[in-house]
Amino acid sequence: MLGILLLLASSLALATTLEFTDCATDKTATLLTVRSLDISPAVIPFPGQIQISTYISINHPITHFFVDTVLEIQTLGVWTKIPCIGSTSIGSCQNFDFRTLLENMHNGTSVISNSFGQQLSAILLKALGYKARFPLYPKDVIICHEPLTLNVPTGILKLIFQNGRTYRVTISVKDDPTIRSNLGCIQFKFQLAQKVDPYLVG
Repeated sequence: MLGILLLLASSLALATTLEFTDCATDKTATLLTVRSLDISPAVIPFPGQIQISTYISINHPITHFFVDTVLEIQTLGVWTKIPCIGSTSIGSCQNFDFRTLLENMHNGTSVISNSFGQQLSAILLKALGYKARFPLYPKDVIICHEPLTLNVPTGILKLIFQNGRTYRVTISVKDDPTIRSNLGCIQFKFQLAQKVDPYLVG
């Protein structure tokens, strides 16, 4: 979930501290626990630059995990689920292999930009003290005011993430893709800023 949270930070917005819900099936048996999450500015410019701080506990050794996501967009007060877009892992997707997602992002075959993947790797390296890889061992991971540069969205990302819209995301992790229960889950809302001229973004 650590990498996924940073991955989705490209479109988060919040007040002083992001309000999120712990939706773990069993909070006494979670692999990962998000204790705090803070991103600024209040409404995210896309493209633009944000700063992220988070405190996540890895509670048990993790050799592998799968991720389920639900992405919803709000229209006139009604939430509508955005379907999973092919094999991109963008949208409301089930059972995608987090290790494969990271590899695709780093080698440039993901819809997420390669530069964002490099930024993500650098942040995880600093937080973990070693290159992000499995197995992950119990540890409190603290990330403080790390900058992330968000490039102009292209392709499917441009269609999904629209300036000025509000979204809701649910991310859950599990070690077995055949089960419905999770071993860690977080739900939060975010809003994108109104359109920004990309030529004004450094």
